[in-house]
Amino acid sequence: MKGCFVNEDTYVGSGFDKAPMVFKKNAKGIYARTGCLDAGFNKDRPKPVEKEFAKRAISFDGKAS
Repeated sequence: MKGCFVNEDTYVGSGFDKAPMVFKKNAKGIYARTGCLDAGFNKDRPKPVEKEFAKRAISFDGKAS
């Protein structure tokens, strides 16, 4: 994870998933994740639409021709 401090008690970091996470220091001096800056990160994603041909490819033993 790479990131930077945006003030004395807040760190914003991001990993390979490119979803910036916010970490804040609590009263005990321990940093804890408080959220994500990407509003879509926690939303349910729609299921991909399955192609009609892909569903019927089994009829051809997986071969198109």
